[in-house]
Amino acid sequence: MSVRRSTRIRSKASYNEDSEPESDVEDEEVSRATGVDVDDQTEQVGDMDDILESSSSEEEEDANDDDYVAPGSKKRKSTSRAQNSKRAKKGNSRSRDGSKTKTKTNRTSGSGSHTSSKAERETFLAIQNDFEPTELFRILSASADHSVEELASDWLESYNEDRTQALSEILNFLLDCAGCLTHIAEHDVVNNDSSNETIGEIQIMFQQQKIHEFHLRLSDEHSKRAKYKSLSDNFTQLMSNLIDLAVEKEMIYVEKEKEDSEEVIVETHPLIIDLLTWLPSLTVSKIRSLRYVSTKALLVFQTVFAKVSASLETDSLFKLRKQLTLENKKRNPKSKTIETLESSIADAEATKTIIENNMDNIIKLCFVHRFKDVDELIRINSISELEQWMVNNPEYFFKVTFLKYFGWLLSDSSHAVRLQVLKILSELIRFTNKRNKSVTDNAALRQFFERFKGRLLEIAHRDIDIQVRLTAVRVLSQINDFGYLDDEEIIEITSLIFYDQEVKLTSSSRDVKFLSEVAKFFSSIVTEKSAELSRDYESNYTNIPLIMTKDHFIEIGVLMRVLNSSLSQFLSTVENEDQLEEGSSKKIKLLYQASEFLSPKFGDLVGDIAKLLYKEIDFEKDLEDKSEYSSADLSDIKLLLPDNDNKVLFYLTVFSGLCTGGVFHNKGQERQMVAQLALPELIHLFKKMNLDSDLIYTLLLDIVCLFNSEEWSSTEQNNDINIINEIILKRFESSPLLLESQNIVSKAYKKLIPYLTTINRTEIVDSWKSLQVNIMLSLNKFLESFDIKLENAVTTLHVQYLNKLVILGKEIPTEISESTLSMLTEKFLSKLPNLLESLSKDELSILDFKIFTSVISWNLESWANIIKNSEQPVPVSQSTLSQIKQILDLLFDIALEVNNNEEVRDIVKYHVLYSVLSVLLDSIMAFKMFELNIPERDTNWKRALRQDYHISLTRELSEICLSVFLYLESCHANMLKVTLDRVDDENVNYNDSVLLDSSKDTERELCIFTMKLKGVSKLGVLPYTNLQSRLELNKDKLGSLFESIITESIFNNDNKNQPQKNTLPKPSEHERAHSSAPEEQLEPIEEFTQDESINSQSHILPSADPIVSSPI
Repeated sequence: MSVRRSTRIRSKASYNEDSEPESDVEDEEVSRATGVDVDDQTEQVGDMDDILESSSSEEEEDANDDDYVAPGSKKRKSTSRAQNSKRAKKGNSRSRDGSKTKTKTNRTSGSGSHTSSKAERETFLAIQNDFEPTELFRILSASADHSVEELASDWLESYNEDRTQALSEILNFLLDCAGCLTHIAEHDVVNNDSSNETIGEIQIMFQQQKIHEFHLRLSDEHSKRAKYKSLSDNFTQLMSNLIDLAVEKEMIYVEKEKEDSEEVIVETHPLIIDLLTWLPSLTVSKIRSLRYVSTKALLVFQTVFAKVSASLETDSLFKLRKQLTLENKKRNPKSKTIETLESSIADAEATKTIIENNMDNIIKLCFVHRFKDVDELIRINSISELEQWMVNNPEYFFKVTFLKYFGWLLSDSSHAVRLQVLKILSELIRFTNKRNKSVTDNAALRQFFERFKGRLLEIAHRDIDIQVRLTAVRVLSQINDFGYLDDEEIIEITSLIFYDQEVKLTSSSRDVKFLSEVAKFFSSIVTEKSAELSRDYESNYTNIPLIMTKDHFIEIGVLMRVLNSSLSQFLSTVENEDQLEEGSSKKIKLLYQASEFLSPKFGDLVGDIAKLLYKEIDFEKDLEDKSEYSSADLSDIKLLLPDNDNKVLFYLTVFSGLCTGGVFHNKGQERQMVAQLALPELIHLFKKMNLDSDLIYTLLLDIVCLFNSEEWSSTEQNNDINIINEIILKRFESSPLLLESQNIVSKAYKKLIPYLTTINRTEIVDSWKSLQVNIMLSLNKFLESFDIKLENAVTTLHVQYLNKLVILGKEIPTEISESTLSMLTEKFLSKLPNLLESLSKDELSILDFKIFTSVISWNLESWANIIKNSEQPVPVSQSTLSQIKQILDLLFDIALEVNNNEEVRDIVKYHVLYSVLSVLLDSIMAFKMFELNIPERDTNWKRALRQDYHISLTRELSEICLSVFLYLESCHANMLKVTLDRVDDENVNYNDSVLLDSSKDTERELCIFTMKLKGVSKLGVLPYTNLQSRLELNKDKLGSLFESIITESIFNNDNKNQPQKNTLPKPSEHERAHSSAPEEQLEPIEEFTQDESINSQSHILPSADPIVSSPI
């Protein structure tokens, strides 16, 4: 390349965005162990909507690129091919022109598999011992203390003295770094026209080597464990110093005079021509390690060229032009000075032009191919260096022409590449800000993000790697500061705060980090919109009562508005959205969890949110121009205020989530702040909110449980907890209570009552004990007039009395008097088996016998503590054992009567039997465990339990237990749509079995009952000899949880299985599968299936889209 000094024409190539080929990256579908430098032939194929048409020149260069295939086609993974070439004698192989090429190995190639034989390894080690690497390699791989600059200077001097010797040395140094035990002879580099053929021969010899150590890559990726730890840094320094010193020694260009004129022409120096001839030939090699080392060298060259070019412009040309301008403005300018300045400017411009020509050549010969290399590390290195070029020389590189490469790699198949691209984009945005947001940079960024922000949004929503999603959100947050996102896109991002899966705020998972990043973006949007609203609607809040500052009032309204819009956006993407009713528990969970993660940003608002919930404010009257606040458009955002029941619930859910997040956030100060702001308001919320709403009531109960006794005592409202407790007691006593597993009120009570017993308030504990006594007395009175045939009699018995005693019995000792037990038996339990068919489905569903488990368990625990704490034998409590025996016999009789009643349908029969037997089996296990734990000294207790009160299941009851198991097994099998195996004596048809309560989980019911059967079987009270074999008959058909119970692996600490339904494989499993191959330092070498040359053409391919639609 030459440049005429007379005209100083810059002949650099023009890169127009519309003329560049847009290529997606091919997937490397093999696992890459440390040191592997061979490419498998499997390539990824996909599509991208915005592929640009490539220019004819670059189509010619890329058409035959080995790493890619045309859209719709797919390379087959190469099979190993036997190579029958004989081993050549060590030291020589035939070169292109019949001369000898210096080599250290040319042995027979065996199979192309990734498994090398012992003989091959021994041969490799023998050849390696005889091989002598270059002096450059020995020095740079051995120590980090040697002067690399001095080595570079010496090599440049040697180049001037003997080009062929120096050029062969630097090329052989690259081969050494790649682990190639073959060297290029000096005569091979005499003619640059033979570069492709010479590199082809080296490639053949390298392939025949079969095994190699990839020294440079090992040093790059595992610098602490690599054999040559300092090689990577020294390699980079050497290549950088070579160009730096070449510029300094004026070895970048040469000046020549035309023979027919005195015109001086500036041409590229032979050194640069040599380097840009031989190294690009290596970058298109079939062998990955050769491509890696040569690409790394060229990318470093480009980084130095970018620095030098920018330095020439800013440090030399700018000053010279300024001096020339000042000289020309003088009254009497000096012609010699002007001539000298013009000459200096011409020289600098010539140098700059030559450097930029070299940069263009490296882009065309190396970068445009290797940024889409099959090796993800080469792709990462390429785009990482491109970032450096943009930082070093933004005027040349910081353009859409080069930014677009990052956009194309956003569709890369490798999550590591996508992550690196996003990190680079984030750094480039910061770099732009540091440069005072120049107009040029903003224009380039704006064009880039207008084109690729859709892909960023897609990644943020659906990428399979959570760290990639997190970084995408971070980039989107940065570009929003430039105003590049519209309102719909902002809501798409804020909707990410809603997560279908439960995420614990206190965990250290990546999901927590992702949601925290989204929360930061969410906070910035609320802050921005609040500031806008505060400025634009100053007069709209003059009538608001002085219960908080105007800024807090606006911020709360905006927060709720953005949350509501984001929730609507999230639900619009959820399947079966019509099943999500307004105020449903699903929405509550989503909003609650989102609020937890927003707590660090908005925790200081909890007190004012509570005030808006209980203060009597007429929002329609007190707010001017109320109609404006109904819009969800962020460009004209309005406040969302609690002016109806749904919005009140919305506010309370956010309040509860913010409180929870503040309490469990890892900063103690935030917990203290939330306690000080929220606790004084709780008493007002309990007094003034609608506690008849189960959703509101349970949210308030959950908030009460957040704070410890010290926090209740440290506030001025020390007595508030007692008042709140009285409100809860009244609600508990007066309202019906269901024991369904999904009932939110009973779940809240199960959490609240244990909490209240631990806050060191005796009066509170006593109040609940008194309540239990009152309920028991009310039960007695109710039973006096009880008639099972009356409408709702069974329902009232359970929801007003028995269920409440069961809940209380989880924390408070439960006793039942003989008179109460007698009335319950006579008026209810004895008549129940014959009246089952007359009961409604709701009454049948509500039937529950857990009250007996509470009575038996508390009685046994009380006497177990007495016996344990006594040093002397304790007299037997005949009354206690008699009552327990009476209850167990009663349950026995109910089970037998229900089972023998032929008028009862199976669906009803097995529902009742399951309820009765569950309680019966629990009670028997408790009784037997009590018996086993009696000390030897208490012989009277042992005698009484073994003789007078011995418990065991009859053969008939055992068969009933098995029939219930078979029924539950069939219900679950029907749900799974699997066919069960049966034993010969099972003559009952269970094929159409379903649970009476369709809302119950068949797997849960089956697994719980199975565990109880195994428990009583181990205790020896179930006389069914073949029980275990029947339980495990279908263990491989009913799910992993059931199987783990049968095999008892569920009880192992290191293998706790949980029920999983419709569970998708984790998105990262595929990628982990490709990285599971064991790492080996010595790896075999294979070849490509297609040739690639420096002047080849390739079809630019869209990649397989790595984004999946499933959540994290």
